[in-house]
Amino acid sequence: MGKNPRIEDNNVMSVHLLSEDIKRKEEIEKINNIVKYVVLGILIVWLWNWGWLILIDSGARGTFGDMFGGVNALFSGLAFVGVIYAVLLQRKELEYQRKELELTRKEIGGQREAQEAQSETLKLQQFEGIFFNMLRTQQEITNSITTRLEEINYGGREALSVLAGEFEIVYLSVKGTPTNNRMHGHHPSFIFQKSGYGEVDFIGLRDKYRDDEDNALKVAYKVFFKANHNQLGHYYRHLYQILAYIYKAYSNEEEWIVRMGINYTPEEFYDIFNKYLEYANIVQAQMSSAELSLYFYYGMNYPKTKKLLELFNFLKPIALEDLLDGSHKNYYKTDFKHRETVS
Repeated sequence: MGKNPRIEDNNVMSVHLLSEDIKRKEEIEKINNIVKYVVLGILIVWLWNWGWLILIDSGARGTFGDMFGGVNALFSGLAFVGVIYAVLLQRKELEYQRKELELTRKEIGGQREAQEAQSETLKLQQFEGIFFNMLRTQQEITNSITTRLEEINYGGREALSVLAGEFEIVYLSVKGTPTNNRMHGHHPSFIFQKSGYGEVDFIGLRDKYRDDEDNALKVAYKVFFKANHNQLGHYYRHLYQILAYIYKAYSNEEEWIVRMGINYTPEEFYDIFNKYLEYANIVQAQMSSAELSLYFYYGMNYPKTKKLLELFNFLKPIALEDLLDGSHKNYYKTDFKHRETVS
């Protein structure tokens, strides 16, 4: 694992703070030594002056004292210098205190940022734990799907491929396209019977919607889903929950940034979205073309699902040739491409 730059910044600030403290102590010690020498010199001169006063006779003391008028002025000047030194020393001390306070504040801020980074890492770990558990469950649901065609049992993704062919038969039947012969091993009358519709219902739907593309597609999916809801209902609902969980995690992180007043640029917000988009891409990568095709037509009938599919550009691997009709591309805000250009 790489080094955490925030922790390194905290270490640098700590070293800088220690260096400033040592420097401050050295300068204060230097000033103290100067003051000591000045005071010692004044004390020596003062003692020397008093020694002479004691030794000479009283008559000469007045004359001798006049000789030290200049010395008294010197002492006054030295006293003034001492006051200046004291002021300078105090100012220096205050300056170092301000620097120390500033560095301490930065260090505390850096520690808070490091704690927030650790918290974000923990949240990401929790998110990924739940996400991959959900992905594993989705795989188990996929493997549990079964169907039967021409006396052969199919399971998992093979079953979903068979069901995708079944939906195509229903759609073409409602549109009035001749389907008396078996297509993909299916016969339309059997599918309609399985969904609870009789021959009369089938003819009525065909006559009503053969020229109404939008409603024909919706009715076709209604018939298909009614015939297979025991197999597909759990599959669709759980897949939606995975995408909704990714979107919720993304929204929560974005809302937290705004609530904390952190100044993120549009590019940084876009990076956050791309981070969660990668998880949606992981889900998408687990799905076959038949699964994506079925989810395309399922999402058309469920606005919440459709919103997430558009947000994550989830259906982009579908080629225009995979759609039952080229006009169906207009149902999504996705830039569908021809098969040779789909990556």
